[in-house]
Amino acid sequence: MSVTALSRSLATLIFILLAGCATDDAIPADQLYRHPPAGTAQGTWIKGSKIEVSGLFAAPHLGYVLMIDGKFVLNAKENAEQPIAITPGPHEISAEYSYSVFTARTALSFEAKAGGTYVLNIKPRLEGEGERRFCDMSVVDAATGQPVSPVKSSYVTGGPSRNQSNFRPLD
Repeated sequence: MSVTALSRSLATLIFILLAGCATDDAIPADQLYRHPPAGTAQGTWIKGSKIEVSGLFAAPHLGYVLMIDGKFVLNAKENAEQPIAITPGPHEISAEYSYSVFTARTALSFEAKAGGTYVLNIKPRLEGEGERRFCDMSVVDAATGQPVSPVKSSYVTGGPSRNQSNFRPLD
């Protein structure tokens, strides 16, 4: 067998083996957040936030809405600062903070008013001798800057030891 034929056979075998490893990570349609029907949102929005940090290896601090009322927001992290239409009334969101390899999550409840714009506010901080990372998260009214949800402090996990999960979307 020539080297070319052997290379093709090996490449084909690797392709077949890897094809069997493919998985469908898509979220089922019934678990995705859908924008409210036209007219029902009454100009009411929520969006995430971003804190830029300068420096050679700096990464932005992102706060984004992962879930709204138990439904996943599609591409939440990638679209953190894009407004998401919501209906006026009570809402429960799962919020996530991300910085480099670090993450924190919490659930926040708030009452949206018609025509209001709301922002997921993030305040990362270090605490204690070991400088453990925490992030305070809340929903604020974009027009007034006033919180409309309680401030929740979440422990930030990640870094060298990524074997712990703190995913509790509706705590």
